[in-house]
Amino acid sequence: MIRSPPSFYSFCIAMHDLGKFSDGFQENIRTHRPFPLGHADLGFYLLKKIWDRILSENWLCLGQVVDKCDSLYVLTPWFQTVTMYHHKGVPKNIHVNQVNVNQYFTSDNQAHADLFVSETLNLLADEDFKIFLPKLKKNHYDAFKKHIQDLSEFTRFCDTYCSKHFPPCSKSMDIEDYWNKTIKQAEYEYHKQNEEMHLYFPIC
Repeated sequence: MIRSPPSFYSFCIAMHDLGKFSDGFQENIRTHRPFPLGHADLGFYLLKKIWDRILSENWLCLGQVVDKCDSLYVLTPWFQTVTMYHHKGVPKNIHVNQVNVNQYFTSDNQAHADLFVSETLNLLADEDFKIFLPKLKKNHYDAFKKHIQDLSEFTRFCDTYCSKHFPPCSKSMDIEDYWNKTIKQAEYEYHKQNEEMHLYFPIC
């Protein structure tokens, strides 16, 4: 039995607001003009595209080959859950309804999102993370999917309670410096709320 390492689901949760890189979404926030997709849907489809690049271009410098099809098939429920937890439940058929990412994200938007994901990987992808990925196979799908409700609740907790203590940045700063500056505040909030988040992600 293999368990998903904490570093991996920390990475997934960090992807929650990826859709906000869209200029169209930001313009919608400023002007309240109708926009066809919310940041949750946008983030899900952008994350799937970036995940393909992570594996195709070997961003993690893995010594072993990761099967892209198996990996995306197994992880799609997780990616959808962390980006779309605001929705009332996760749609049953999660492998359809493709969206053209280029229609909603400019090339600059995607470049900035790529940089954010890359820097997040540099920060969080430890050896356990890198050992775990090549072991993902399609027959692990059900084991992953049955934990999406727990993952959704944990994402909600992080987004609702912890992230409000992360100070806004008026200018750019190194992601590792920001992480080290704010992680203690998030931990404090976690203990103050006294919520027990016993999350286990077995792969049988």
